Amino acid sequence: MALKDDGTVVGWGGNTYGQTTVPFTAQSGVIAIAAGGGHTVVLKNDGSVLAWGENSSGQTTVPVAAQSGVTAIAAGGYYSYPGHTVAMKDDGTVVAWGASFSGQTTMPAGLSGVTAVAAGGYNTAVLGVPTRPIIHAQPVSQAVNVWQSAEFTVMARGFALNYQWRKDGVELAGATNATYSLQFAQTNQGGSYTVVISNPAGSVTSAPPAMLTVDATVAPGTVVAWGDNRWGQTTVPGEAQSGVSGIAAGGDGGGYDIYGGGHTVALKSDGSVVAWGKNNYGQTTVPVTAQV
Repeated sequence: MALKDDGTVVGWGGNTYGQTTVPFTAQSGVIAIAAGGGHTVVLKNDGSVLAWGENSSGQTTVPVAAQSGVTAIAAGGYYSYPGHTVAMKDDGTVVAWGASFSGQTTMPAGLSGVTAVAAGGYNTAVLGVPTRPIIHAQPVSQAVNVWQSAEFTVMARGFALNYQWRKDGVELAGATNATYSLQFAQTNQGGSYTVVISNPAGSVTSAPPAMLTVDATVAPGTVVAWGDNRWGQTTVPGEAQSGVSGIAAGGDGGGYDIYGGGHTVALKSDGSVVAWGKNNYGQTTVPVTAQV
């Protein structure tokens, strides 16, 4: 791909997915170009992004957040594997979309202060300036029954954020992500939870503390799940934590990282169905006709 000084784009070479066939909308006003494994991305002088070529993982479907205010772009992908696209916005935040089988489009929580972006075959990198962490969504208190799952999440902004969760003021070993999960809550895990978020520019502690209450009574129809949870298939939702009369678990459909993955289904005593986990084929979107 070549960008000319008049803002036009010229492409040549492999064109299996139409990646070198420049659309009319990219034939003027272009200020930057990027080429992925099978797709092409351009940045226009109005801050919008255009993409074309292979779209098997949505890498050329530009999200609303990247349709304005973009200042830099990058495109990744390799050989026959689906690619991904990255856009840096004028407020220092990053938007990424497309294939994410290695987490390449999963941006760190609260990422901001970014000054440059890059995309590799299966990875994304950013360059930025540390900005003091700011919490914009505090962890929320909750109550669960014993053996059920509990989860605290914090949302913050700032570049290169580090997390450390605490229970009753004591640091929890290994609890260094934006989310802290307890898969099988026990009564002794009840208490107050806070998280310290830090980077070289400073630190902030969540407040007020999020309280966890664990009821020792195991309710009838309680679901407990464990194992691989990359799609949330073992994180039992609140509506499936009581009154369940039957369960089923789905597995890999082939090509595990891209196409497969697990999901879980629960039949409630009122005849309704609850499903959670991987939803790439709508397997956890319960149709109206199966809700009673």
